[in-house]
Amino acid sequence: MSYAQIVSGFSFNFGVRFPIFSSVMSLFSFAISTSSRSRRWPITYHDQLLGYTIVPLVVFALLLALYKYLGKVDKIKHEFRYQVFNSFLLLTFLVLPTTSTKILNTFSCDWLDDGTRVLKSDMSIDCDSSKHKVFQVYAGAMIFVYPFGIPAMHFYLLYWYKAKGLLDRGQDKLVNTKMVKLVGF
Repeated sequence: MSYAQIVSGFSFNFGVRFPIFSSVMSLFSFAISTSSRSRRWPITYHDQLLGYTIVPLVVFALLLALYKYLGKVDKIKHEFRYQVFNSFLLLTFLVLPTTSTKILNTFSCDWLDDGTRVLKSDMSIDCDSSKHKVFQVYAGAMIFVYPFGIPAMHFYLLYWYKAKGLLDRGQDKLVNTKMVKLVGF
């Protein structure tokens, strides 16, 4: 799924043409964008950017707070606590491609014939406006949270678990797989 999300964005961002797969994904994206326009208030690209970046952070914070709270409660089984943390990791993995694409598209502008620069994702937004400049600064900050921060966090956690010798626990079925040998765990 993540692969499909990333590859479908290439044709839009870089002007690369893909076969039928890209057409199907663009039709799906068009259906989502037109459904958001049928509301009483228009949802702009800036609104979507805020939603794509803030909502996951709130969910992540709630999951981590629950994880910390469950660590203080002795009556709760540790298995549930680990499931909460695994849910956190899974959600960060699933949110990463779409949120990163949304963030990076904030910087993707195109020139019109009259000399104005507009956002490729929302042609009603002038890239030279002060409002869009503020959102570009916001998106620049979010680059350190999503496209760089989440992979760095996953790398750190894997490195930490490997250094503590905790990766072998519960991984008996994966020890001899080609992928584990390739990665070197």
